[in-house]
Amino acid sequence: MRVLSVIDTLDASGGAERSLASLAPELSSLGVEVHVAYLRERPHTIAGELRAAGAKVYSLAGRGGRFANAMRIAQLAHALRPDLIHTTLFEADQAGRVGARVAGRPVVSSLVNIAYGRDQATTPQLSAWKLRAAQTTDALTARLPVRFHAITSYVAVVMAARLRIPRTRIDIVPRGRDPARLGRRTEDRRARIRAELDVGEHESLVVAIGRQEWQKGHDTLVAATPELIRRRPDTVVLIAGRAGRQTERLQQTIARDNLDRRVRILGFRDDAPELLCAADVPRRPERCPVQSGRRAPPVLRAVHDRAFGTGNGEVLRASALSGTEVMIAGTPRVSVVIPTHNRGDVVGRAVTSVLRQDFAELELIVVDDGSTDNTRAVLGAIGDERVEYVATAHVGAAEARNVGARHARARWLTFLDSDDTVHSDWLSSLFAQAQAPGTALVSCGYTERVEGSSVVRRQLLPRPASPSIGPIVELIATGASYMMLRDLFLEVGGFDPKQAAAQHQELALRLGPALVERGLRCSAVMRPLVDRRIGRDDHIRSDDRAVLDGSVRLLRRHRDRLALDPPLLANTAATAAYRALRLGEFAEARRLMLLAVRTDPWNPRHWVRLAALVTPRTARRHAVRRRSARVSASG
Repeated sequence: MRVLSVIDTLDASGGAERSLASLAPELSSLGVEVHVAYLRERPHTIAGELRAAGAKVYSLAGRGGRFANAMRIAQLAHALRPDLIHTTLFEADQAGRVGARVAGRPVVSSLVNIAYGRDQATTPQLSAWKLRAAQTTDALTARLPVRFHAITSYVAVVMAARLRIPRTRIDIVPRGRDPARLGRRTEDRRARIRAELDVGEHESLVVAIGRQEWQKGHDTLVAATPELIRRRPDTVVLIAGRAGRQTERLQQTIARDNLDRRVRILGFRDDAPELLCAADVPRRPERCPVQSGRRAPPVLRAVHDRAFGTGNGEVLRASALSGTEVMIAGTPRVSVVIPTHNRGDVVGRAVTSVLRQDFAELELIVVDDGSTDNTRAVLGAIGDERVEYVATAHVGAAEARNVGARHARARWLTFLDSDDTVHSDWLSSLFAQAQAPGTALVSCGYTERVEGSSVVRRQLLPRPASPSIGPIVELIATGASYMMLRDLFLEVGGFDPKQAAAQHQELALRLGPALVERGLRCSAVMRPLVDRRIGRDDHIRSDDRAVLDGSVRLLRRHRDRLALDPPLLANTAATAAYRALRLGEFAEARRLMLLAVRTDPWNPRHWVRLAALVTPRTARRHAVRRRSARVSASG
């Protein structure tokens, strides 16, 4: 097979160009004859790497604009007669699509960026009419390719709408790098690179890699640096990438704010993996996209807790859903977060079950939520470098999980309650299922076991979610029964700290619409991989006040979505009514049961419970006795 790849430049600092250089050896090894044509010259290029990989390289740089470029591509295609022409980046897309049509060759275009949104409309030196003209041109030539390739589902969904092409014409193939070429992050490698960069061993290093253009957002990083230094005086910022239209502005900002000693522009570098190994925080070179009429979280929100200490700092990130990869050697693939409060008797069991995984590339973050027992000593005795201990004030389980998520480094994130355990193939099974393109969440089954005994109460497997949640293969009623993209978790706001109970269900009600909006999918492992313990006095389900408040908040915040599934809305109201009854709040119990009856009038159990509230004190005594009998049976 013969492929002609057309790209704007062979700039060695470009992400699309680096991906082409990484892909060429693999294609050649598969017997594909690779030809690469580029439209503009650059001083530092990947031409040598491409030739070393067996590719043939052609310069089509010349005068005449896009029409002339299209004709030169058509002429080359007539000579080579490739089986496929592949285009990447705007100028190559426009000329390559037309040239392929003239030559009678099929063409495929890669969608590697989000373009034509309101964030691009604010780009300096780019007028609104030029942006719309570019979008119109792109949309017109987008009728010519036989297929499109997108690097993420998010890019596919957004660009399908903006180019007015069917989503079904876009195949999603994530971009990546060969781990063998990146190498592993080791302390020796990190120390060597820092010494070469003249960065102290204990200085907090932020590294941003990308050309000095507006869309890379380096100006926001430099503008935020004084605040970073205020919070962490030993902060050092390095910006690597070729000069561009933002270079002068960056230099002026650095001089104006007296940042010469703390911010350095390195210029073009061909050792990105080395720089990332040296970094405490790799900053993604992009501005966040605008989504659904609201601006996404800022590119730079504050100091990354992991590098700059715990406290009020939030994660330094941009959404991975916009398609820019972070290549940092040694980064774990899955982060596991365990929140715990005064569970020194069982937290070690949970930690041990995670460390016994047959999946090696993990990190375990245990968030001690203000424990006053021996939790710290138990965790300190474990002595495994994969375990990170984070101590906070008592903020509650929901916020403790959020703290852990902000510390996490991996792309995938999961949670485990500190009294539960997992099977040895838990992570490997979830991670294998997550490799399908466009997957953002994977569920698995769990087994309920009575604490302190061998009694198995029940086993549950994933099932289709309620219509109020959306297209989730749902079983996320407990921690560890699901794994999801960390950036998606952060983008929807994480757990609600004010949600006293039903925290996972509340998260699911926000996740479902987010998945639909981004065109992402869910998957499931149809067997139990988690052992969930029940029967402990410190379980949230044993706290009537917490369950009542959590259910009422769920009804208040998500009434419209719950109404899409009347039985679920009714059951939520009935659960709250039962807890209100046990607390002696009879008027609230009647109000909630009336809501359950009106919502699902064909359920006789709701009518029976409502009738029981005619004699509420008798009903309360019965509920308390029934609850006590259940607790005794569990024990």
